[in-house]
Amino acid sequence: MDQKRAVIIAVMAILISSPSLASATAAVAGFTTPTYTPSTCFGKENKGNMIALLGGSMWNNGGYCGKTLSVTCVDEPQICKSSLTVNVIVVGYCNNCDGIDFRLSNEAFDQISYESSHRAKVDYAMQ
Repeated sequence: MDQKRAVIIAVMAILISSPSLASATAAVAGFTTPTYTPSTCFGKENKGNMIALLGGSMWNNGGYCGKTLSVTCVDEPQICKSSLTVNVIVVGYCNNCDGIDFRLSNEAFDQISYESSHRAKVDYAMQ
């Protein structure tokens, strides 16, 4: 009986600590086009093309630099391409995020939403 209880507790701990859409936060995402360097967080260091720029209060004075956002499109079917989740690294501040919480790289946005939409309702979790 104790072994069974230990397994149940271990599984519950994994489920609670795993990022999921159940604990996701709603936001509006847009996209930004290359070039992605230099960035506010990393200067001239290239962090690839799966990146995000945070706007407004999400920026948190750079407190989320280097953190990973898991982003899933939850908008209308004509806006969302799929329910795929993309992981992006926070590399900087979005100084043109009026009405948008953050901007994803064109490559990341393209995986979850049609570029012609310019913005999409998303759920995200910070890791």
